Amino acid sequence: MERSSKKGLEPGSLVYVGPAKSQAVSIEIWHYDETGAERESITNEFDWIHWQPKREKTWIEVSGIHQKEVIEKMGLRFGIDPLVQEDIMNVHGRPKLDEYDEFQFICIKAMDVRVVEPFRMEQFSLIIKKNVVISFQEEDGDCFQFIRERLQKPKSKVGQFSAYYLAYALLDSIIDDYLKISETFGKRIEIIESMLTKQTKEAQFKTLLHIRRELLDFKRVLDPTREIIHLLSKGENTETKKYFVDLYDHIQFVTDNLHFHRELLANSMELYHALSNHKTNQVMRLLTIITTIFVPLTFIVGLYGMNFENMPELKWEYGYWGVWIFMLLLVVLQLWWFRKNRWIGK
Repeated sequence: MERSSKKGLEPGSLVYVGPAKSQAVSIEIWHYDETGAERESITNEFDWIHWQPKREKTWIEVSGIHQKEVIEKMGLRFGIDPLVQEDIMNVHGRPKLDEYDEFQFICIKAMDVRVVEPFRMEQFSLIIKKNVVISFQEEDGDCFQFIRERLQKPKSKVGQFSAYYLAYALLDSIIDDYLKISETFGKRIEIIESMLTKQTKEAQFKTLLHIRRELLDFKRVLDPTREIIHLLSKGENTETKKYFVDLYDHIQFVTDNLHFHRELLANSMELYHALSNHKTNQVMRLLTIITTIFVPLTFIVGLYGMNFENMPELKWEYGYWGVWIFMLLLVVLQLWWFRKNRWIGK
């Protein structure tokens, strides 16, 4: 469904806004504490009203945000505001952080590092309550496998610390993918730049334009996400505050990389234009030299092509060969002059 299709609906109306999905929603629950974790898989028809955690803390993973019944049931069980549920189902929403009495809501974009081209991102939403973290993503496949492994190990930081530390770990994993994507941009630009020095093609310029658009999309995601991490680093949770400060340093590094890659891209585009202009100038110079050579020859041939009877050279026995020798000497003299002035290479 497109965003324009929500026109006229009341705020908080649960409508999925994004590309069509046919797969079922997958839900995994991790009950964990400092001794380890146990995993629970549930169906979409699960009765959330009577659900109770099995350990001190809980992480609920929801893969798929296109079925409003699932989001609505979880919203009723955990007291999620309808406006937040609406934002969860809108894949085109801007990254943001909302504070509520009972929870915090974070909405950012996660990058798919499995696909280098085209640049691809998906919606990732996070509900952080006292002992519960609920994550929503568009489909299966993420960068959180190492977090699941750490949850199952006794005495891990994820198990010992509060739910905010799990939220930090999830966000840190996403920011790490930001860095990978940023490095990929740099490699792609460098490859195009190295190709430009060998031969310029229009397809290379089109690729640079495509990368520029991707960098702009990345910047639109990165700037508000940096604001979110900055707000979290200023939060009141002293246990995890230093980790969010460190995470802010990471995303600032990604931002600096983005600025560098945009400058590198601009330089590559300037290089393309410079090489294209140089190539055009070479062609024009060659055509000018050819024209310069043939203009006097054309004049001579045209002169002796006139039908006048009183032209002494026409009755000369060696006139034909004399004209040829004169024209050849003229061409040689012109080439020597061009070479002397470095208009043609040695």
